[in-house]
Amino acid sequence: MTLTLTVHRGTRQIGGVCIEIAHPDGERLILDAGRPLDAPEGATGLLPASLDRSRPATVLISHPHQDHWGLVEELPADWPIWTGSGSAKLIAVTADITRHPLTRTFQTWHSRSKPFAIGPFTIAPILTDHSAFDAYMLLVEGAGKRVLYTGDFRRHRQPVPLHHGDQLQPGGNLCHHGSSGDTGLDQLPLPVCQ
Repeated sequence: MTLTLTVHRGTRQIGGVCIEIAHPDGERLILDAGRPLDAPEGATGLLPASLDRSRPATVLISHPHQDHWGLVEELPADWPIWTGSGSAKLIAVTADITRHPLTRTFQTWHSRSKPFAIGPFTIAPILTDHSAFDAYMLLVEGAGKRVLYTGDFRRHRQPVPLHHGDQLQPGGNLCHHGSSGDTGLDQLPLPVCQ
């Protein structure tokens, strides 16, 4: 058995990202629950119809832009939500400023966090270069496989070491969302995880 990856939204648009990783034992991670950029002000019911809300899941938010977290209030109340500690603070401030205070609480990791377990998954948050403070790639391991979710990243500065200074060899278990600038992902000298 292997991991199942489902992109509920985010392959044909910028924003509104929602990706699911399911373990063979049934446990699930949801990577981002973003509000589509073209959603009308005040619109609700925007979670992808393909996202099964009847089964438990844990949500991981990659960074504090609304196109990655803007639908957390529509998620089932019993789904835990994780994000970086700085991201949680910025999300709360944004929600207050926009007069849509959050009723949800976030569990957090720190920019120097070691990998941690959520059920059968091991999560390694990897601080990355993005216009949002406290943005992360997420290396998810489970069922003998690895998925690297890049969230949104850019390559305007020096490459960011992803995992203890190793180098990433593109072509493995890689889930990519976002822009990598003018170069193709296969040409990026990305850091690597072993």
